[in-house]
Amino acid sequence: MLSIKDLPSRNMKRSGIGRQLEANQVLHETMKIIEEHLTLVANRSIRCKGEYFKQGTVFLTVPSGMMAQELRFKEQVILEKVNKQLGAIMVKRLHAFVGTVDPNVKKL
Repeated sequence: MLSIKDLPSRNMKRSGIGRQLEANQVLHETMKIIEEHLTLVANRSIRCKGEYFKQGTVFLTVPSGMMAQELRFKEQVILEKVNKQLGAIMVKRLHAFVGTVDPNVKKL
């Protein structure tokens, strides 16, 4: 027998909202870990934007190739911390691409 408390989660799964909420949580946690890690390393403000999470990959926009390279270099440490925080191995890869980062995006 189906419980009433199970109805919202079943409807969320059916509509795809559950995946969107999960993706937002993954992006939020990833950006928090990147902020902590890169601020400690760089000692300066850096702009970086989490775009989306798809099939185990977090896609990020960074302002320069140097920042993308730094993320690539620190990727394993960041992934370990993110997955530990999430309690499961959800993020397998970071993909940073160079683009325009909105000046209103919070500086890391």
